[in-house]
Amino acid sequence: MKKNNLKKLCLCLSHQIHRDLSLSFDALKRIKKTSKVYKDINANFFVTTGWQYDKHLHEPMCKIMSKYASNILNVDEKNIIEISQAKDTVGEAVFLKITLKKLNIKIDEMHVITSDWHLERSKEIFDFVFGGKDDPRLFYYQIKGDLNERKKEENNQSIHKFRKLKDICTPGDIKNIYKEVMKTHPMYN
Repeated sequence: MKKNNLKKLCLCLSHQIHRDLSLSFDALKRIKKTSKVYKDINANFFVTTGWQYDKHLHEPMCKIMSKYASNILNVDEKNIIEISQAKDTVGEAVFLKITLKKLNIKIDEMHVITSDWHLERSKEIFDFVFGGKDDPRLFYYQIKGDLNERKKEENNQSIHKFRKLKDICTPGDIKNIYKEVMKTHPMYN
């Protein structure tokens, strides 16, 4: 396959939205980096994620971020996919894979953008969820994130729950991964 015929997707992992609806430091840097990568590699799709986690949000984070990408960073709206069901990194991976399947979109390359403090956890999750033989090649990019967020991440124990799921599911098997996430993940069951 020719390199220019590859279907490419850029994924901006979500972060917080402030009460005034502005993007957090990390969210802003992530969306800008995603836009740069998207344009540099001439990607086909630009993905934003995140649910409506608080009443101060009048719409899901993914919608706020996609509006920023479209209105400020000039990303064509028709190329944006929003994943509003995602409440965390596991959900971002699982619901993206399900959405791509529903939309019948076959991706050859997925470029995942997150913060430096979040990179290792993201790799572990995405490498597993998109670990099947027909899944896209994964590329990871990081922005230098907020130091306070790094300190919070050091106390985040959610990866241990995900590792239990890895013990009972096969990499890339979205049907079983989804079933186990819905059954055992505290944010989805």
